[in-house]
This record gives sequence, structure tokens and C-alpha cells, in this order.
Amino acid sequence: MRLRLGGKAPRRWSRAWFERWRSAPVARVVLALARTTTSAIRLLEALSVFEDTDVLVVFACDDGSAFSSGAEHVIRSAGWVVVPWPEVRRLDYDLVLTASENSDLRGVRAPVVVLPHGIGFHKQVPDSLSPGFRISGMVPARHLGRRDVSLVVSHPSQIAQVAEADPRLAERCVVIGDLALDRLAASLPYRGLYRSRLGVLPGQRLVTVSSTWAPDGVYGANSTLYRTLLADLPFDEYRVAAVVHPNVPAFEGSARLGQVLSDALHSGLVQVPPTSGWHAAVLASDLVVADHGSVGLYAAALDLPFALGSRPSRVVPGTPPDELARVAPLLDADLPLRPQVDAAIAAHRPDAHRRLADRMFAHRGEAADRLRAHLLGLLDLPVPTRPALRRRVPDPEPVVWGPFSHLVHSRVTGPGRVELVRYPFPACWEHGDPPEGFWGHLCWCEDDPTLPPTDKHFEGNASVSVRSRPAPRAEVEEWMADRFLSGAAVAAAPTPEGCLVGTFRGARVRCADADVAVAASAVYTLLRDRAPLTGRLEVTTGPRVHTLTLADGS
Repeated sequence: MRLRLGGKAPRRWSRAWFERWRSAPVARVVLALARTTTSAIRLLEALSVFEDTDVLVVFACDDGSAFSSGAEHVIRSAGWVVVPWPEVRRLDYDLVLTASENSDLRGVRAPVVVLPHGIGFHKQVPDSLSPGFRISGMVPARHLGRRDVSLVVSHPSQIAQVAEADPRLAERCVVIGDLALDRLAASLPYRGLYRSRLGVLPGQRLVTVSSTWAPDGVYGANSTLYRTLLADLPFDEYRVAAVVHPNVPAFEGSARLGQVLSDALHSGLVQVPPTSGWHAAVLASDLVVADHGSVGLYAAALDLPFALGSRPSRVVPGTPPDELARVAPLLDADLPLRPQVDAAIAAHRPDAHRRLADRMFAHRGEAADRLRAHLLGLLDLPVPTRPALRRRVPDPEPVVWGPFSHLVHSRVTGPGRVELVRYPFPACWEHGDPPEGFWGHLCWCEDDPTLPPTDKHFEGNASVSVRSRPAPRAEVEEWMADRFLSGAAVAAAPTPEGCLVGTFRGARVRCADADVAVAASAVYTLLRDRAPLTGRLEVTTGPRVHTLTLADGS
């Protein structure tokens, strides 16, 4: 075998370079151009149309947006190759796919397909190249000199709206449908699985609060709503989840998000990562609280109970979000929220927003097939005979930090029966007196890892103190003595023999296999009611009934 010497190696990123180093066949190269985290996510969702083809997809990131931070990380985490931006000019490609109308297309040498990164053209957003505002999703006029730019839309009515802005752009529109809606609809049978993944127990209701970015989104205009919902909704009966637009942490940083929502996060707010999981959270919800962003529109189109968390001020008049904002109930944080939440769920009627959905989405269930045919046609490749596969939306990976401590309203409802209504701490700190007939107390978990040491002064206000870390009885007795000196009336902790509950008067009660906090609050209630501290006890916490056997633990 003779080695060929001399000559030049193929230019990096050239077609010859791909052919020299490839393993799988490469018939065409597609450049996926991301500008923001949101556009990167939309591009990743669309790449399923290239399955079972010889199309090689490589990414590049245009960092010219205020929201570019995090886009490349999302792409690399998904396992795709990213071409450094300065080297894009050296790349040989056959098609450009982007989900941002503001992507830098200078020097692009192939047809361009602009995918939507939301639904339609309804939001007025700041223009990055001027002091004014523009309609999000509209391809700017500077790109329309190219005859090979096409804009994907979800419904023919959007073409008419585009024509009013620029007739040239209307001629480039291609009606595909909506990939995200099709996946959501196909995943509805998995609602129970998603609820389980989000920690929603049987009998509980899930309220998901979704916010777009900008000052008129829920997060920008009504950020206290998260804490107020948690304060007003009993923890054992409701869970509250948050879906925040990726632009928020991309611009402000995740630490800033944590700062603004601190009390809510430490009170058990279910955090759905902004890059994934929102689909599952929407499907799992009993009520979606949103604004004029896409998530609320998807909820309405899926016929899910919906309420507004803020009134939009930058929505285009006459568009579906504008109509939805006029007919949907608005939660008023200055009034008790539980009656409003329950009323919004009860008032929902099937097909309530069908007319609205029919104006937003065409070709339901066909978007993947239609997009695949359009893209492969531009690449001059045959369309596979099998339908494009729609995979269910992925399981959510929520982050939950608590709660560990609760404000408890409790009462004895009959012989051997106690009811506990618990609200997560610290969101509930401003609660007033308990309802008539209930005792009120703070059940404080003294080894709560989510609150800093400087907040331990709250412990002095706790009538009930608990710990979750098991310890021998002698150590637990020493710990109880300290708690009683601090003003606690009841203290409880796990021991090798089971849960041990003590009172400041010296009584000790054993509860085998009991939830420590439930047992402690139940004993406190019996103590206040001067009821016996032994025997069989049924404790109700929302939809759940705990059966405890209290025995003398002296």
C-alpha cells in the first residue's frame, strides 16, 4: 500500500472535510442557527423531522441577543455539534434553520426557514436595533431581499396579519401547524404519570403558574402571586408549580430569579426548569395561571382550566391572546385566592376556547409530517414513507426545596379524630388568626436545611418543634428539654423504637411508623382540647387520612 503525499487537506467544515472524517453517510448539511435559549429549544424540538435521513445537523449560536446566555449550553447538553460563530463562514451547508426572526443572516448562502418560537404574531417586544418596539416573530424587512427566506406559521389567518405588515413576507409563509401542540395533545394520556413526577398526590390539585418575560408577564407584574398562592392554598390539598420563560434567567440570572421568589421557593414551590418540563406541567395541571405567553395559549387550546395572573399591556389588539385576556378570569391577589382558584376550575366548560384555538392552529396532528415534507423538499431529498413520529413530551425534572415547616390550623372533629390544615412556611407568615373552632400553631422543623441560621429566631414562635433526623432516645430527650425551654409545647423526633412525641408537661407518646410532623401537630391539638393522648387516632390532612396508634411512651 502506497501513501499519497503532498497536496492540501480539505478545509475544515467543508463538504470534503465532512466526507473525509464522517462515519454515517452525509447527503445534506443543515445549519441550525440559534440566537436565544428559547430559539435553541424550538430548534431541538423540530429536529425529529430529520430522523431516518442522511441529513447532518450542526448548530451555531448568534450571541447578538440580550437573551443569548445559555443557548449553547442547551444545545451541547442535547448532544449536538456547535460550530464556533467565526467559523460559520467556512461551513458548507444546504439549508439554514432558525427559530429567531432576528438571526444574523449576513453571508448566508442557502435557503432559510424561520420557525416560530411562539404562537403567531401577538406580542410587542423591544427592538434590539432601535429604541422602539416591534411585533415578535415578524421577519424584518432587511432579510426580505433574499428570495429564499420562508416563514413557518401555524394557521392561515396569520398570513393575513403578516400581509398587513409586509406583503412580501406573506408570500413566503408556509402553513405547517404547531409541533408543540401536537406533542402536547398526543401526550394527554400520560397526565397521571406527569402528575406523579411532579409530586402531586391523589386528591391534590396542581396549580401551574406560567410567566412570559417582560414587565407585563406574571413574573414581572405580579411576582408576589407565587407566594400568595402558597400562603392561601392548604399544602396537603394543593401543589403550586412555576414555569418561567427562559429569557428571564438568561438575562437576569437564575440567582436573581431565586431572590425574587425566595419565600415561595422555600415554601415548596415546584420549580419546572425553564429549558424542559413545561409541557408536562401544563398537562398535569388542574389550573393553568398564565399571561399572554404561549403556555397559556396552549392550555386554552388543550381545553384546560385557565386563569390570568396578569393583564397584558403589550399584546397586539384583535389577536387570540388579546381575546383570551378579555374573557378569562383574572386572579386578584388582594382577595383570598383559594375561592378564586376553585371557582376557575369549577367554571371551566369543555370546548370553552375552541373558537379561539381554531383561529390559532391548523392541521392539528399533522405538523411534523408537513414540516418534514417542506424541509426535505428544499433539500431535494425523498420523504420517508412512514409518518413522522411524535414522541410524548419528556418527564419533568422538578426542583423542590421544601417546605419543612408549616403553619397549622387544627381541631378535634370527634372522638379519636383530628383535622390538620397546613400552610407552608415561610409563605404563610402573615396569616392572621385561625378560623373559628381551630387552634393555630407553627410546626417548626428545627433541622430545616432551606433556611439560614439567621432565621432561627422563628423557632421561638413555634408551639411545636420537630426534627427528622433519627437519634437514640437519650439524645432525643436532651433535645426535647432544650425545645421546651425555648417555649415549645410539643416536640417530636424519630427514634429507633418509632416516633416519640413529648409535651412540656412531661408526657411522652409513642407512634410507630408515623409522620413526625403529623403526629406532633395531632398531639398538640389533643393537648389543647384536653383530650386523651393514647388510643387510636385518625388524622386528616387534606385528602389523606393517617391512622395513628398513640401509646404511653414514658
